[in-house]
Amino acid sequence: MKKTVLKNLLVGSALLAPFMSYALEVSDLADTARGQLGAVADLISSGSYIIGAATGVMSLLKFKEHNENPQQNKISKPITLLAVSGGLLALPSFLTVGQDSLGLEQTDEGGLTPGLLR
Repeated sequence: MKKTVLKNLLVGSALLAPFMSYALEVSDLADTARGQLGAVADLISSGSYIIGAATGVMSLLKFKEHNENPQQNKISKPITLLAVSGGLLALPSFLTVGQDSLGLEQTDEGGLTPGLLR
């Protein structure tokens, strides 16, 4: 058991060694992370739109179920789904307002740079 763990650790470190040499300084790591923040924000925005639309459709279907049989389907579930859908569809707007409030500007590569803060 210990030999297997040690062997896996040695193989893993040998495979990762070439990639560790690319990051020469901490500032390089920070620049890379800052450049990826824009991509993360875009991923959150697009995922929010998709999940918000799906939740809105689910809400409409639950309203229909409640209309057909009010005793078995509570009205609170479609109202909650509708509120969640509205929040998810509004999230990309909040991200844009937050970026503008912090003074971050979108770059051509998809990253964020400090605009007013610099």
